[in-house]
Amino acid sequence: MKNLISFIFCVFMSITIQASNIDCDNYIKALKHFEEYSNTQWTDYPNIPNSGYWGSGMSGEKSGLKNGFTPNDAIRSMNGVALADAVLIMADPDDSLNAKRLDKIIKVLRYSSLTHKKSGTNYKCNDGFQWGLGWQSNMWAASMGLTCALMENRLPENLVLQCKKIVAAEADYREKIAPGSNYISNTIAEENAWDSNILSLAAAWLNDYSHADKWLKAAKKYLANTYSVPDDKNGPLSKWISTANLYPSYMLENHGFYHPGYQNVSGASLGDSYLMAKLTNEKVAEELTPFAEHNVLNVWKKIKNVLKTNGEILYPCGEDWSLHNYGHVSYISYIATHFKVPEAVEMQHKVIKRLLERQGLFDTGEFMGKSNENTFYVEAVTARRIALAWLHNYVNDFRLVKPKKLSHSSAFENDVKILTSRSENGNVSISYGLRILLAAESEPGNTPQTQYISCTDKYNILGHTPYGKALKARLIYNKLFDKGFEVKMEVTAQKGKIEYSIYNNNGVVAVIQTPLSGELDKPLFDSFPMGVENYIMNGGKRDVYTGNGVKCIKEESGIDTLFDHVINLSNNYGMIYGPDAQARYVAPSEYNRRGASVDMISAQLKSPFEPSYLIILCNRDWMKTKKIAKSVSFVKENGHCSLSFTSDDGERISLDND
Repeated sequence: MKNLISFIFCVFMSITIQASNIDCDNYIKALKHFEEYSNTQWTDYPNIPNSGYWGSGMSGEKSGLKNGFTPNDAIRSMNGVALADAVLIMADPDDSLNAKRLDKIIKVLRYSSLTHKKSGTNYKCNDGFQWGLGWQSNMWAASMGLTCALMENRLPENLVLQCKKIVAAEADYREKIAPGSNYISNTIAEENAWDSNILSLAAAWLNDYSHADKWLKAAKKYLANTYSVPDDKNGPLSKWISTANLYPSYMLENHGFYHPGYQNVSGASLGDSYLMAKLTNEKVAEELTPFAEHNVLNVWKKIKNVLKTNGEILYPCGEDWSLHNYGHVSYISYIATHFKVPEAVEMQHKVIKRLLERQGLFDTGEFMGKSNENTFYVEAVTARRIALAWLHNYVNDFRLVKPKKLSHSSAFENDVKILTSRSENGNVSISYGLRILLAAESEPGNTPQTQYISCTDKYNILGHTPYGKALKARLIYNKLFDKGFEVKMEVTAQKGKIEYSIYNNNGVVAVIQTPLSGELDKPLFDSFPMGVENYIMNGGKRDVYTGNGVKCIKEESGIDTLFDHVINLSNNYGMIYGPDAQARYVAPSEYNRRGASVDMISAQLKSPFEPSYLIILCNRDWMKTKKIAKSVSFVKENGHCSLSFTSDDGERISLDND
């Protein structure tokens, strides 16, 4: 029976892989270039015959971790790379490198399956520990199992049986634990989603095992309880749902704030689970489909609001992982191929294009390069997600619906305390929850400097004030436009209160800062601080246009200098400060955050405790910025302030602090 299944799989594969699409060609291109790097991270392991690993080879057990490493840089990493190699073999079965790839896959599967706590052996990882039956180990085992399933007809039978033994053990462990529930501050959606991986794979691949029915039931529970909302208890899957992991609006908080990274990766793991079943057992996949699809499109409608037209994500509350890591690559492919959403197809094109551009900056084949404190696991996770993106296209016969560009949008999400907008000139957002900030990013241009300009730091524009760090905000008023919004909010800082009046429409942003109360002789911070990306991703320099010419600031320059109150970044992003202000530009001398080197620009005000203003002009050049600056009027009278100026389309824009 096994030989028959293997024969059918080989025939099926030989027929379907003849087709492809441009995105999948690019996925393979990225994985092949990554292979050049992963080969330098390989180690043959002498303590287990014919075994080896990519990366650290650690178990992931906390007690075995060395300085600078995390559980991610362990079994998870090596099996992510193994899956990538399996996809390379599938994509081109006649490639002369496949024998070497398969040899490494066999060694990793042997290392992983023989060092597990339920392996039945005394073999240990190189840190002296066995792995498994833990918080995330089922996801690691699922990658191992999927790789084994895809390559099953090429592997030694005893190795396949050993991998199946570990998959069954992890599924048994997870099946006994109920899905978690929480949506305020720190969701459990991501964990429930990755927990569904091992159960879905086991139920499908090991369908003839005695516990398969239990695994299938548990898989349904974990899938249904990922994107769960309170109203689900009255919906079609109500008998399966015991949790709430999203706000009623389908928004998600993690790490204490709205986090589109975790919002999309939860859906990506749902897609992974469906994929694992689809590739190993069509009947089980069909049974799991409504559970893997639960609320996915409702969430997509929200995530779509924070997408940039180049495939990037706007982070309204900042990002605490690496910038430009393209971790949403497999999520986008799930939406594009399974749900056949035209905008997602467009995003699939854009994401892999951006990813290849970043990878092309390094000669090594790495995706992230030196910008991460522990490079390998981030690289391995990216490779795994690219492989999954390819597999999503593969199971849908590489067919895509006609792409559609993202349209303009604006949204108010009070439960997670953000407003967002997208226009032909860029994306703008405000966060007034735990993180208080304003993000304004230009429509991506056609040069390295104009692809990435503003970095959404957690203190952007509003989070650091003359009275210190912003601690809490109260929304007083808001109004949505087709391409923007208007907001008035009161911010309580460490040493006083400030009111912000904010106008945003079609990439033109105006902010009035009005101090309300506080007793300080000197400001604790400059006003309107904003992160500016300046590193290899934007050509390693940032051109600042001023009334005295163009100043080129190289990455990691360590510069601290003042400019006039009117500047333009990269002839694409105008900034006007006032009254009586100068722009201060400060650059670090080394990488200062995950995924980027970020300069800071802010306003030094002559009277920091008096009303002041900032105008941001997204996707406007220096000539337009200068012209608009000449039209600015700022009037202060008895505590009342009014700001007005003429935008580049001739409209007179007015904003006051009443």
